[in-house]
Amino acid sequence: MVRQAIRREGDHAVARFLELVDGSRASGDQKKGDAVVLIDKQDFYVEIKECHAPPGRSGTLNQIRPIKYTPLMVQAPQRGCWYVVPAGELVRMAANKDRGQHTEIAFECMNLTLAQLEGEDSSRQTWVFHRVSAVPSSQAHAMKALMNELLQAIRKLGEDYKHRVNAL
Repeated sequence: MVRQAIRREGDHAVARFLELVDGSRASGDQKKGDAVVLIDKQDFYVEIKECHAPPGRSGTLNQIRPIKYTPLMVQAPQRGCWYVVPAGELVRMAANKDRGQHTEIAFECMNLTLAQLEGEDSSRQTWVFHRVSAVPSSQAHAMKALMNELLQAIRKLGEDYKHRVNAL
């Protein structure tokens, strides 16, 4: 079986998510997330991944980007459930890592395993609404602001070092 491009691997999970969750739609801006969920008249972008690890296997998920402050939905068809991780929980997981995946800063990119998460019965959709909006709003705003501040600092640092290297 020929492996498809990495960016297309989650297409089945995105389609399934859109079928399961009322008020969801495909994202028009992939940088923000794979889908949009309408909760209390507010749009929430979500990242969607798929993991085929059977029960008893760790099920590694790669290239999770907490700095985007986007909730993560993981379809695990072999386990008959979805894993739903609020954005704030991803940021807290990154804060406890020594380094990231392909980077020194875990907030930029990290991996995690299904063993670190709790699955939700995929026969009902209330799990999405509960978990996506699980972080209290004042804390969510503060954490999102921190991630935006970090992203700007990283971009500035990158530009500074480009100039310094080019000056040598």
